[in-house]
Amino acid sequence: MRRGLGKTALEVYGAHIQPYFRIGGNIPYTPPLLAQLQIDGSRTALRSRVAMILTTRDHMNIHKKVIDIPHTESATEVEWASIASGLEFSITKGETCIGIENDNLGVVGALITDKRDFRNSYAYYYRDKILRMTRLTLWTGIRWIPREINRADDLFHQPSQSDPFT
Repeated sequence: MRRGLGKTALEVYGAHIQPYFRIGGNIPYTPPLLAQLQIDGSRTALRSRVAMILTTRDHMNIHKKVIDIPHTESATEVEWASIASGLEFSITKGETCIGIENDNLGVVGALITDKRDFRNSYAYYYRDKILRMTRLTLWTGIRWIPREINRADDLFHQPSQSDPFT
């Protein structure tokens, strides 16, 4: 029997979700309450989109948004853009302590390590942009989550894709 057959993704991966890794902000310690930002990117032959779900720090509001990203070279670039767009969205919503969750291990790994030898120029651009934006926050962290529990992906398949109040 394969691992996880017949179980929910949370049952399979729940014990293995890592804590957030700090990538920026003005305080060195993790605050007790974080806004949770789940983001995902999608690229087809016709368009590139980013979906984001922001749960506010007080857990009283959930903002959902899907935006188009013009002129992308690859699916990986869309994942980089999703983190930058999601962080910008969180900051405009007034969140200063943000925990980012994304299912692209390569992009998350590039942000938590000191990797600087990227093959594509867009990775340098987005990494710099993301790290500059974290300076506007008190604390920003990121972690990888399995694709199965990234709820932002579900927004690509819903008819109403944005929060009317954004």
